[in-house]
Amino acid sequence: MIDNQPDKHNTNEDQAPSRANTGSKKAQNSAARLLAVQAVYQILSNKNTQSPEDAVKEFLNHRAGGIDIDGDELVTPNCELFKDIVIGTFTHFEQLNEMVNANRAAGKQKQEMAVSLNGQSPEPATERAKEPLLYALFLTGTFELMVHQSIDAPIIINDYLHAARAFYDDAEVKLVNAILDGVAKTTR
Repeated sequence: MIDNQPDKHNTNEDQAPSRANTGSKKAQNSAARLLAVQAVYQILSNKNTQSPEDAVKEFLNHRAGGIDIDGDELVTPNCELFKDIVIGTFTHFEQLNEMVNANRAAGKQKQEMAVSLNGQSPEPATERAKEPLLYALFLTGTFELMVHQSIDAPIIINDYLHAARAFYDDAEVKLVNAILDGVAKTTR
């Protein structure tokens, strides 16, 4: 697979506000991934009435960097990585959807086997796996694992687990980990 790393050239309209905390490259990439999950979630929630390009502009102009959340200022995201993830997720949507669903099905089978062995009921996270925010996590993480081959899979997965922890409890984080780990095994 060809590594589709983001272009290094930014246009002024796609850059985050200059007031933001710039942070390290790792922090900027993590912020880009978190913001991409939110942008993809917004597009999915709006039933694709907003184009990925418009969402990218909106997020970079109004939601990137300098945002205070519970007393912590978010670093400025890597704008090109953010743009690449959001637009790439919708460019490859059908393929990503198939990969996510295949790994969700494999995860459900493993869970059902574990339930039959220990008699416990399935985790509620499996029931909620189709929630738009979880789905956005699955899609964006899968896109990166598929396309950004030069970035180690554990780095990508860890950032998406960190993003999942911002919104969910342990059960959902484990589900994100299981699905992205399955994707990594099939794409790497």
